[in-house]
Amino acid sequence: MLEGALEASADRAERARQRREEALERVTELRRRSRALTDGTAHAREEAARAAAAARVAKDRALQAYELAAEAHERSADVHDQAARFHDWLADEGAADVAGHRERAAEHRQAAEADRRHAGDDRRTLAAEAAEFGAPGSPAGPE
Repeated sequence: MLEGALEASADRAERARQRREEALERVTELRRRSRALTDGTAHAREEAARAAAAARVAKDRALQAYELAAEAHERSADVHDQAARFHDWLADEGAADVAGHRERAAEHRQAAEADRRHAGDDRRTLAAEAAEFGAPGSPAGPE
């Protein structure tokens, strides 16, 4: 059960990371298009407004993806902690292969630490991206 939860959490984190990267690429492309289309004509202004609006949406989605990735890493770390406690309990209760359970508990603790580091990285990146692109719902950022 814990292994399935770990895999599901890792899959969610990877999907969130992929969505985040795709959204950031879209933000960059849409901002580039927005700047390229501001040549003063009415059609270009309309197109630029549409591109800017799409850039805002893409930016918001990218920032949300960073947040989701951080949350997924935190959930994964919690599951690893739970698995480590379970293996410690098994070893304390004298289950077969005590050394194996202690080793697996240590592996889960290391995985939990790694997940917490990744969550911290995601949160720092989120803060940096929010500073560059603005908070969700704000204009597309500096021109």
